[in-house]
Amino acid sequence: MKLLCTSIFILFALQGCYVSKTVHGAYTLRIDKGFQVSTSAPADYKYMNESMKDVYKDKFIEGIVNELTTYEVKVVDGALSDYELKITSFSLSESKSSTTVNDTASSYNGQTYDIYSCNASADFTLYKEGKSIGNWSASISKDEKLTNNRSFWDYIFGTNKDNSEYRQKTLDSNVFEDISEKAGRRTAARVTRKMSKN
Repeated sequence: MKLLCTSIFILFALQGCYVSKTVHGAYTLRIDKGFQVSTSAPADYKYMNESMKDVYKDKFIEGIVNELTTYEVKVVDGALSDYELKITSFSLSESKSSTTVNDTASSYNGQTYDIYSCNASADFTLYKEGKSIGNWSASISKDEKLTNNRSFWDYIFGTNKDNSEYRQKTLDSNVFEDISEKAGRRTAARVTRKMSKN
């Protein structure tokens, strides 16, 4: 029970790092957009699209801008601003692992599935009046799942009542666009929390 409570506390503490805070004051922020997008994926990748690096970058920046605007920070393109956000790295990765069904009551027992995971991560520095006031990172991942839970169609047709049938839950084809945008929002959340204290 104590371990469960500790785990729940840690989970909420980590999530709190990604909660934005309203910044009181008419502050402006410039985003240094000169960073590159780095990618990595297995040879038999499933979701990564190398030709869409610019799209992923735009989605990441869009997430930052939308979140900052929501919390009353004006993003500007000019050289003059109260703050500057420098992205030191933005990386996207896709990985694959094998999972084997271990359920002797299922006809799927012993079958192996390739499960794919997609991750977006960013490292960044916030500057105020040309001086660094902090370095942080933000990340998010989405994973395929192997499940024996009944699907919508199982309920409709009355199948898999004993949960003995396994299936692979895949991700949306645009998953990297989605997590790029979310990584941008998480980046902005870190920034607003710092700005609210300065």
